[in-house]
Amino acid sequence: MGSPIVVTFATIQDAANQIKTINGDIRSRLDELKRQVDAVASTWEGQAHSDYMVRQQKWTQAQTEMCQLLDQISAALVQTAEVYQQTETSNARMWGA
Repeated sequence: MGSPIVVTFATIQDAANQIKTINGDIRSRLDELKRQVDAVASTWEGQAHSDYMVRQQKWTQAQTEMCQLLDQISAALVQTAEVYQQTETSNARMWGA
């Protein structure tokens, strides 16, 4: 017989919170970097400015998708912890605990 699955709800919740915090840090740092680069890029003209804008749009889209994915992972971890907790509570009731 295999080993039992042991789930620590607080650990799952902590992981969700850490992902959420790190995601916020990523957003803040990338927003600050974009502000700094935009200050320089605003002085560019012609093809350099056009090329930058195209690449910046792609970067912004990728950043948005990454941050959304991290939000989804965090939410999924919270939901997973809740489901495990509900299942454990239900099983305990079934056995009269």
